[in-house]
Amino acid sequence: GSVYAGSTAYGQGKAAAEAALPSALHARIFNPFGPGERPTRLIASLVAGAAAGRAEVELGIPPWHRSQPIAVADVAAMLVALLAADRTGVLDMAGRESLDAEALVRRIYAAIAPGLEPEIAFPEPGDGDWLADAVDPTPAEVATGVVPTPLDDALRAYAAALRA
Repeated sequence: GSVYAGSTAYGQGKAAAEAALPSALHARIFNPFGPGERPTRLIASLVAGAAAGRAEVELGIPPWHRSQPIAVADVAAMLVALLAADRTGVLDMAGRESLDAEALVRRIYAAIAPGLEPEIAFPEPGDGDWLADAVDPTPAEVATGVVPTPLDDALRAYAAALRA
């Protein structure tokens, strides 16, 4: 079943599309990041904050929300590989590491600004499509032959691209 089933209208719509089109390929892309993304997106804002030396971090996600960041270049390579594949079903395109919100912030800061300790503020709990579980990216890796770039390497490359 869908990792979104039973949550908000957004999640229910995704689950309905997967159920309505079982003979199609559904690529679920989790937490892509990289050059060209909006600076207000989670990972972009965290990388920019760490690179600028800002310790204060105000998150719009609850502490238990799970992220599996994947470099957008890896997603693009996977999608290109799938264009030539005769494949149906659901493939989760995600990084290999599942991190809760606090661990994600600390990991980004450690990779981009070693020694700078982030001061994290979380929102009040509320409803939303927050993921509490990890997805398995292995089937997408096998189907495409693409193994995601290790998270720390992808974060440092992203920070370097932002500085360029």
